[in-house]
Amino acid sequence: MLRRRPVGRMVRVAATTAVVAGTATVAANAVNNRQQARGQQAADLQTAEDQAAQAQQQSEETQAQMAAMQAQMAAAPPAAYPPPGYGAPAGYAPAGYAPAPGYAPAPGYAPQPGYGPPPSEAPAAAAPDRVGQLQQLAQLHDQGVLTDAEFDEEKQRILHG
Repeated sequence: MLRRRPVGRMVRVAATTAVVAGTATVAANAVNNRQQARGQQAADLQTAEDQAAQAQQQSEETQAQMAAMQAQMAAAPPAAYPPPGYGAPAGYAPAGYAPAPGYAPAPGYAPQPGYGPPPSEAPAAAAPDRVGQLQQLAQLHDQGVLTDAEFDEEKQRILHG
């Protein structure tokens, strides 16, 4: 009779080899995955370090720009007080500065020749005001609010001011 043992033995050896090979594959894949994860972590760490270094450099550049602007502002001459075209406040009259209309000159202050308040535009402004008053007066006369005598009287007052 034939013995079946040798075939069973071969099957057992083949099965053992398959189990060992499968275990080796699983172990190799686990090692490979772990190495890939470590490599990815190292790449992520390097990227984060690069971004931090870039942010630090931008911060330093911004601080340098701010320091330069502050130095420039500190070196700029101070603004004149009061600004040109404005009168001096009451009780303040630097040499060579005439007080604006409505301000009393400081005691012992004499304005310099050629200095004074800017020329007034009152005559030019009065003409449009007179025209507006006359138009308003004519409307009131047309509405019957003013009599002919009142209209003529107010018109003469406006024109001869």
